[in-house]
Amino acid sequence: MNYIISGTGKAICDGVEEDLKPGVMHICPKGSEHAIINTGEEDLVMLTIVVKK
Repeated sequence: MNYIISGTGKAICDGVEEDLKPGVMHICPKGSEHAIINTGEEDLVMLTIVVKK
């Protein structure tokens, strides 16, 4: 889980793209192929929570 605090970006989870901006919670399931890209000019700041089962 990635909660966006500031900045803008793009998340790609198993080939599906999602725009990231402050207030957005991006969730990518365990075992998925994923990437996060900063698309803005300022830092992309996020709180990330990883749950292990």
